[in-house]
Amino acid sequence: MTLYVASFFVTLFFSALFATGGMGSSVVLIPILGFLGVDFNLAKAVGLFINTMTTSTASFLNWRRQLLDFSTITPFVIASVCCAPIGTYCASIWDVHYVKLFFVIFLFFSAARMFFRRRPAHEEGVKCKWAMFPLGLGVGFLAGLLGIGGGALIIPTLFAMGFSPRQIAINASFMIPFSTMSAFLSYAGLITIDWTLLGVTTIGGMSGGFIGNRIMHAKLQNADIKNVLCLVLCLVGFKMLYDILAV
Repeated sequence: MTLYVASFFVTLFFSALFATGGMGSSVVLIPILGFLGVDFNLAKAVGLFINTMTTSTASFLNWRRQLLDFSTITPFVIASVCCAPIGTYCASIWDVHYVKLFFVIFLFFSAARMFFRRRPAHEEGVKCKWAMFPLGLGVGFLAGLLGIGGGALIIPTLFAMGFSPRQIAINASFMIPFSTMSAFLSYAGLITIDWTLLGVTTIGGMSGGFIGNRIMHAKLQNADIKNVLCLVLCLVGFKMLYDILAV
């Protein structure tokens, strides 16, 4: 019972925090669940499912507010989902150790670039919708190759294209659930799922997604959201660096 109560509140807190940036919180939930005594593979499966539920909740709220631009998002989603299995296959036959190390450097560089770049409040940049399909192919392939969620690739990509931090958070929350749900189903067929743990963390993740999305729209300015996005990139970078050094 203590495990379930602790897992609920941990999931609620971090899901709310990450949802303010349009992201799921598996990067911190997986090691925390492991610390609480959850098997590592089960923790990964639960983390992937929580990512799906948190970002799906945020996306539903954004859809209710009519903030989703499907003409921009849909080509990216289709391309990334189609190309992710190719990256996963390549990861099984390639040595991606140095690719991961390079990507960690890229994440820290992207976070620093976002944090220190100052863009006038009225400037939104140029959003090349025609480029979303090939970008989706690249993001999907790299996500599968590196074994990470697509959000860490989506954030710097959309920022480089000129999207504002709020738009990045809104679009990322819609793009992420497709890949994370697919990955969860793959795990669900291989391990025994603790359905009680999954249930209580799902409630925490969906509640956190609702709270985080409300905070983002009601309380946070673009500069605040940008800081959350930078934090997310750094956390993913540190997690990947730890995994590399632990090998």
